[in-house]
Amino acid sequence: TVRIEQLNKAAADWFRQNLNDDQLGAEAREYLSSRGMLPSTIERFGIGVAPNEWDGLIKSLGKQGFIQNDLASAGLIIARENGSGFYDRFRARVMFTIMDLRKRVVGFGGRVLGEGTPKYLNSPDTALFRKGQTLFALDVAREAVTRTKTVIVVEGYFDAIALHQAGLIHTVATL
Repeated sequence: TVRIEQLNKAAADWFRQNLNDDQLGAEAREYLSSRGMLPSTIERFGIGVAPNEWDGLIKSLGKQGFIQNDLASAGLIIARENGSGFYDRFRARVMFTIMDLRKRVVGFGGRVLGEGTPKYLNSPDTALFRKGQTLFALDVAREAVTRTKTVIVVEGYFDAIALHQAGLIHTVATL
């Protein structure tokens, strides 16, 4: 699981870097702005972008010494049906970093940019991530939930983030 932690952290960093890239992040920045997301909120939630490339993450993390089998174990890439390698799971998507209470990146959620299906795509279950047992933004909301003894549970990433941005910081989202 330590290797998956390292991979997820590296992937989250890459997604965030892409969002700040003049070309790779332009469409995603425009989309986030249209949804009312402030730069400080985008940073707080570790939002990034997966470019519309079949192997951008594979190449980037490969340069950092990560091997494809490890990337597959982390759910970041998928084996091609014909057995001729792998491709990035997340492409042309705004990326949401899913953290656990220990502030580890355990998975990702991606919202397609433009048209495409599925509209939302989550990381598969891994040694670190169990979709049905994880709440988005609990790491950020924990203190407020404990203090207020109240939690607001919403359905989506954007709903949770918008409520945080509006000051309702005891909000989490199901996955």
